[in-house]
Amino acid sequence: MLRKRFTRTELRRLEDISLFVNQRLELIEGDLLEKNGPKTRPSVDRIPAAGDDQAYSEPEPDLAVLQAPDPPYANRHPRGDELRLVVEVADTSAAFDRNIKAALYARAGVPEYWVVDFQGRAIFVYRGSRDGVWHSVVRLAEPDTLSPDSQPDSTAQVSSLLPPAPKSN
Repeated sequence: MLRKRFTRTELRRLEDISLFVNQRLELIEGDLLEKNGPKTRPSVDRIPAAGDDQAYSEPEPDLAVLQAPDPPYANRHPRGDELRLVVEVADTSAAFDRNIKAALYARAGVPEYWVVDFQGRAIFVYRGSRDGVWHSVVRLAEPDTLSPDSQPDSTAQVSSLLPPAPKSN
C-alpha cells in the first residue's frame, strides 16, 4: 500500500475548500498530523520548512516568539530565521518533538527551540542551529532555571513552566 505524501500547496487547497474546519493540523514530512488540545491562536500559525522539507513540512508550534514586534506576515508565514524562539509543549509527544520536529526546526534555521516535557518533568533546550543541526542540546530539570538567548535577563524556574507534580500515594 502506498502512502500519500501531501504538499503545502495541496494542504492550502484542502483548507480553502473548508475540508478541515476546526481541526488543528500540521504537515510533517508529507503527513497531515492532528495536534492534541484545542485550537488556539498562537503568535505564528505555521513555520515553513527549509530546503528539501519545504514542500512537505509546515509545523505548527505551540508558541513562537517573533524577532520583529510588528511583523510583515499578512500574506506569508515567517521563516525560521525570523523567529527568536519556538516552543513545543509535549504531554504525550515528547519523543516526536525532540526528534522529528527538532530536526525540522534546525533545518528551517530557528535559532532556539524548547520542548516542555510534562511527563519527563523537564525542558529540552536546543540552540545554535547551523547547517540544519543543533549544536547545543541541554536537558533542564525542575531545580534549574532557564532564559531565552534573546532575553538572557528574563529567567524562569523550570518548575514554574510545568504543571504541578503528581502526588505520590
